[in-house]
Order: sequence, then structure tokens, then C-alpha cells
Amino acid sequence: MIKIASIILFFISLPIYADGYSDKIRLLGQHGIPYFYNEDVEANIEKWQKNENANTSDILGRSVLWFHEMEVAQKTNGLPWFIKFIPAANTGYNHLFDGKDGNKGMWPLSFAIGKKYGLTQNSFIDMRRDVEASSDAACKYLSDLHNIYKDWLKTITAFRIGAIRLNQVIRLAGNSLDFNDIYKQLTPTEREPIVQFYAAVTVMYFRHEFKLQETYYPKINSDTVSTTLSLPYAFLEEKLGITPTLLKEYNPQFTQELVPCFLGITYFRIPVEKKKAYNILKDSFQILLNYKEAEPEEIIVDTTGIVVDSFPANIAPVTPPPVVEVPVIPESKVWVWYRIKEGDTDALLADIFDCSAENIRMWNGLKNQELLTNRLIKFYVPISKAAYYKELNTIDGPQKTSIAEKD
Repeated sequence: MIKIASIILFFISLPIYADGYSDKIRLLGQHGIPYFYNEDVEANIEKWQKNENANTSDILGRSVLWFHEMEVAQKTNGLPWFIKFIPAANTGYNHLFDGKDGNKGMWPLSFAIGKKYGLTQNSFIDMRRDVEASSDAACKYLSDLHNIYKDWLKTITAFRIGAIRLNQVIRLAGNSLDFNDIYKQLTPTEREPIVQFYAAVTVMYFRHEFKLQETYYPKINSDTVSTTLSLPYAFLEEKLGITPTLLKEYNPQFTQELVPCFLGITYFRIPVEKKKAYNILKDSFQILLNYKEAEPEEIIVDTTGIVVDSFPANIAPVTPPPVVEVPVIPESKVWVWYRIKEGDTDALLADIFDCSAENIRMWNGLKNQELLTNRLIKFYVPISKAAYYKELNTIDGPQKTSIAEKD
């Protein structure tokens, strides 16, 4: 009897392996998740439930932080509830994830997919790091993939490794649509997205049975404000006492220490208690920045750096402070705007505006090959030739080529 009791106690003390985990995944199947189970899934569930270094608790905590944004995107795009566990498998809900393959953000997304689904990505902004925007783009992508494969196992795999690669693997599997056959043809790295998804959803869904407690991450108490000017973080710190660290935390989509605004309006987040002060100071930013920086927006200055001409028509002149530190500008200059026409290239525009292609990209926050027809860009030109440069908006392609050839 003692020996039998010892054997029973031994088996009771064993961790929950295949049968227990398999049963849990079958229970999840009642809520729409297709059944998939093998030794790789089992091993990873075991790893997640052990919670080494509180890794699983951290992921649970970040899920609480971001679930609302993901659920809005999931419901808006008509996707099932378990979609929000995909980022847990791919990045552990790290919205600042920066992969070696160039994929970024919580989901994470490639540059091509981000562009396809409308996410701004340039030298100053990468919306793949914005949870709300990237979640919507990711859900649209998942919806399109599922319309192709009609199967969530294939869809979740294609989301991470790409549809082209998954189609290659299906051919390697003899065109079998059985995911078990497809899985055998995947590399160990390519198996990770689906294996980690099942580990994540199982452990997180049954976290109370596994006695797991999430790490507490305080929700950012912030509010949205807008600007029509580019605002350096150092400027916002000086005027409002918001540190660059906080601004980066609230606005992970900005890649420089700057709230960029080249055309139109930029929206960004600041601590909620700073919003009132921001709105009070907002109208004075134009003046404060003109005197602090050497590149005013539509402000003409003479060689001593003193304002000598008017503000834009929609902004009333404001008397500047009596004492300011102003950098000396070698030559009076002003911004002029140009609308890109069909056939314009950076080389041609650099030629007719007497600058470099690098100047054009720097002034407008552009990468190579971003000269989109009808887009407005700006040039910093000598005041003596401002009228001439403005006229370039009205000439046709052959005339511009002729001017370039004469220079």
C-alpha cells in the first residue's frame, strides 16, 4: 500500500503535460480557435507557465495596457477575439520592437505592409510603433490573408512569414492543405509564430489556473494636442516642463527628438495636466520658435537676425520680447512652397532651385524617391530671388528642363 501511495503522489506532483494542455486547447476550440497540438506547442506552454524571470507576468501586464486598442481594431475589422494574442507570440506586446529583419512595432509589420495599409513611415515618423494605428493595419492585413486561406492556422503563419513563403511551403508539402503537413516543411524559425501563439493564448486564457499574476503597468494619463509647427522636445521641455523621456513614451511613433510637422496638422500626446498650459502657450510658439531657431516659417529676417517683414496673412504680427538671443544669419532667406508636378525629380528640382537633393530631403523630411505628384514641399531661398522661385510653380516641364540646362 505504501508503494502504491508513493506512485500516486509521484504522478500527482508531475506538471501538467500533454493531456492537460491538449484538453485546454480543445476547450479553446469551443470559442473558435482551431485545434493544433504537438510536442513543440507542449514545450512552449510549459515554458510560458513556468514564468521564468517574470516574463509571462510582464506580457500579461502589457496585454492589460494595450488590449483596448487591439479589441477596437479587431471588432472594427470583424475579426475573432483571439487575434489580440498574436502580438503576445510575436513581440510580447512590445510596441517599440525593432526586428533585425526591419519589421517594427507590436505586431510587428514590415515596411511594405505598413505602406500598403496606410501607415506613415519616414525619417521622422513610423506609425508601426503606434499601437492604435498599427493594430488597425495589422487587422486589415489579417482579414485579407484570411480571405485567401480561409483557415486561421495558415493565416497566423502567413502573417509572420509572408504569404509568398507560405505558398512555397504548401508546394513543398505536396500542395497539401493539412496544416500538420505544412508544419513539417517549415523551418524551426518559421514554426515559432504558430507555436508561440498557442502557448500564449493557452497560458494567458487559463492564467488563473496556472496561478499567474500580471505585472502592473500604469496606464499613461495623457491627452491629445495639435500643432502646425515642428516642435523640438527640448523646446517643449523648456516651455512646459515635459521631459524628452516622457514625450518619447507618449509618442513612440516619432523617431527623432521632435514633433514633426511639415504640412498640415500633427497630433501628439502630452501629460493630461499639461494640456491647459500647452493651449495657452500654443499661439506664441510661432514667435518663440522664430527667435530661438534660425529657420522661421514664412518670416523674413535681415542680416542681423531682426524681423523685417510680415507674418503669414492668417497670423497677426506680435511684438517680440525685448531681449532675445538670435543667431546671425549670413543672408536673408525665406521659405517658398512648390507643388510637385508629373516628371519632377530631385535632381531637376535641386537644379532649378539652386540647392542640393540632400537639402530638399532635409527641409521636408523626405527619403529617396518620395517626390509624390501634387505634394507641397518647401525651399529655403534668398529673399532677393523669392519672387523668381515662386514663379517656378507656374512653368511646365520643358521650361524647367531648359532652366536647369542653362544653370
